[in-house]
Amino acid sequence: MREALLRRNITIIAIVSVVLAGLITLIMKLRFFDTVNADLTAATAAYEANKTEGGNLEKNLKNQRIAENNLIFAKEQTNVFRQRFRSLSFNLDTTTGNGPREATWRRYLNEYYSDYGVDLRRVLIQAADESGVILATSVKIQAPPQNPEEVVSPAGGFLKPLSDASASMQVSGTLPNILRFFERLNQSEILMTTGSTGATGVRIESGALGARATFNMTPYLVASGPNALLPAASTTTAPAPGAGGPGSGLTPGPAGNSAVNNTAVG
Repeated sequence: MREALLRRNITIIAIVSVVLAGLITLIMKLRFFDTVNADLTAATAAYEANKTEGGNLEKNLKNQRIAENNLIFAKEQTNVFRQRFRSLSFNLDTTTGNGPREATWRRYLNEYYSDYGVDLRRVLIQAADESGVILATSVKIQAPPQNPEEVVSPAGGFLKPLSDASASMQVSGTLPNILRFFERLNQSEILMTTGSTGATGVRIESGALGARATFNMTPYLVASGPNALLPAASTTTAPAPGAGGPGSGLTPGPAGNSAVNNTAVG
């Protein structure tokens, strides 16, 4: 009887031990699964964060390469303008005194009070004579700053010497001669754009005595020198070289002071 009871108790203890061992194993497996699942969740979150950061980095590197290419293009294009067209050198360095700024100011004075207006008039008259057209216009040259301290390099890299944004012009003659007139402007050392103000561009009317072209003309001085600024690629594009033809060109450049010179071409 006692032996039977002992065997029974031993059997119960064995069964309980097996059940307890199974429960302990199950609990350990559940804890292990929770740990692995938490690690997996954290790793997934870190991967997604790094993936997003990596994508932004690739995008930023691409934008940097585009900006660098635009800067190279702007420098090359501006150098072409400075070599091809009439320019005004800006040196505003004051580390060794006011000499460079004052020299820039005097160049400014010479261009606006004498050289630029005379040469612009000569270019227009010569283009009209060589192409056989009659030109009617009036241009006013803008005054420079009153003293050297007011001299600043134009933000867009181009000066507009006229007191108005552009000059209204009328050219009369045959249509081939009018087109020849625009070709002559393209060959000038003074950078000009035509049809750059308003949406109408160049208006050409024909009649019994020939044709007449009405348009706006904007001449420029290209800023050069150590303090010349580059055009902002995102907002301003330099006028295309040889932009004297109809309907071409933009109008970057700052406004200036009162008009001091009136050049009439007829």
